[in-house]
Amino acid sequence: MSLPAIKQKSLRIVGLIAVFLIGVLTIISTGGGDLYISPCFPFPCPTETPLESVPPTAPGQLVALPESPSIISLTWQESTDNDLVVRYEIYRDEVYIGLVAADTTAYASTGLAAETRYCYKVIAVDRAGNESLPSNEACATTLTDTEPPSVPLHISATYIEIDDGTPAINAVWSSSTDDGILAGYKLYRDSAYLVTLEATHYADSMINPLTEYCYAVLAYDNSGNESALSDYACAVSSWLLSIVRKDAAPEALSIDADAGNGPHVLFTQDKLVYNPEDEMYTRNKYLKYYRKYSGWVEIEIDSFITDELSNNGKFTSPNIRFDSNNHGHVGYIDHTSRELKYLFMGDGYWTRSTAADNEQITGSSLAADADGHAHFGYIGSGEVKYATNRSGEWETAIVEDTENTAKHPSIAIDQDNVAHIAYFEDYNSSTGGAIKYATNEAGSWATTVVEELEAGADSDPSIVADSGGGVHIIYFDADDNRLVQATRTNGAWSKLTVNDSVITSSNSVYIDASNKLHISYTDYENHILMYSDNTSGQWEAYTIDARSYVHNYNSIAIDSDGDVHLVYRGDEDLRYATTKPTN
Repeated sequence: MSLPAIKQKSLRIVGLIAVFLIGVLTIISTGGGDLYISPCFPFPCPTETPLESVPPTAPGQLVALPESPSIISLTWQESTDNDLVVRYEIYRDEVYIGLVAADTTAYASTGLAAETRYCYKVIAVDRAGNESLPSNEACATTLTDTEPPSVPLHISATYIEIDDGTPAINAVWSSSTDDGILAGYKLYRDSAYLVTLEATHYADSMINPLTEYCYAVLAYDNSGNESALSDYACAVSSWLLSIVRKDAAPEALSIDADAGNGPHVLFTQDKLVYNPEDEMYTRNKYLKYYRKYSGWVEIEIDSFITDELSNNGKFTSPNIRFDSNNHGHVGYIDHTSRELKYLFMGDGYWTRSTAADNEQITGSSLAADADGHAHFGYIGSGEVKYATNRSGEWETAIVEDTENTAKHPSIAIDQDNVAHIAYFEDYNSSTGGAIKYATNEAGSWATTVVEELEAGADSDPSIVADSGGGVHIIYFDADDNRLVQATRTNGAWSKLTVNDSVITSSNSVYIDASNKLHISYTDYENHILMYSDNTSGQWEAYTIDARSYVHNYNSIAIDSDGDVHLVYRGDEDLRYATTKPTN
């Protein structure tokens, strides 16, 4: 090979190496003199193709036509583009309101006010995001709204309890339609306007208990057109339930209403209380009194505190009654001092006395006569006894010295100031016992067996006297599992079944001004508070509180308006139920 040929070949090799190195390394001088290898190695990097920047043509011949008081329809001619139109954007009065796909050249502008002028433009957008010039501006005025909305349908009313336990009636209905803009609904209760709403439901909590309320609703639009009223739907409200005091853990209860129809509550407590300073427990026993003003006010009537935790001395059988002069009478047993205690609540003051003492008192009941005197029926030293302060001093008498154990006395005083006492004589666990009745109407005490009960029965009777000379005893007959009303008229007893679908024991009875009976009691199996009355001429039963674990302790009173007041223990709380309106 000749030298020139070798030289030419060498130059070609050098040239290839240079081209290769240029393709391999790109040497860039930066502020720091850094070097980097091309990311496209071993090939040259391609140059980017810029996105197309040609916008679509403007949409043509935009037309706006009113369709209704709330709708204007738009149509236009489609745009063209060198690539691809993907959407149309719609503007109303220079404000973007929506879009449609490129295959659509129409749009319905809704939710408009009646008799109002609106102006529109449309812009086309291509795949690269290029926007056309706006279309021509097209304006239209919505139609006059003279048509009312459709009548709301399917209205219903249901008694409910809101989350916090507030009673309410919930009215619900179906939505209405309108050719304009539906603005809302006007709800009427018992033909009177109640409230204006946007929703299709309303929980009415401004209600009274045991009252029927009927609801109807109309729809209205933005132009003021109103539909006709819907049909009425009705519901009956229930009792008003509340907590007098949480965690009170009452052991026995009594309630009565004063002349102003305000409730007064008496109850006992027996609690273990830990004192962190002394690092020890004490047994705290109280008799407490609550009176309702705007809220409940507590007064401690008696207390006993001991560090002897096994001490069983305590307060039992609390009773509170108001007489026709609106004076209050309180009675209870103090087992620590072995006394039957009495308090008289006069005009702003309290006086205390002892009705009986120095004996083992195991149960008592209190009544007040028309003259403002107090009467006790009680069990003392195993005997059924009676105490009264009619003479100005406390006097006691033996009603019956039973052969067996006497329990659960209940006393009533009739309009002639005659005493009537009901009680249970427990023969023994194998032979049963009897509901018994005693009265001093003949000047001395006479007793009668109302009904003998089979073995295992332990019934707790309550008694009231009506204005016609009748006496009524309410008790549970465990033989037949029924709550019974025994009525004595002209010396003879007759019996009616109050409730034969409940198992209970103790009850509380009250008689109203019309000689109708009202009873509170506990359903033992389901632990719910029950109420029965015969105001309709026959006995009817109602569930009052099934939300909490209701214990055996409950008491009832009727005020001069005929409203019912109940106090009871639910869970560990002192609870109150009433038919008394709050507004």
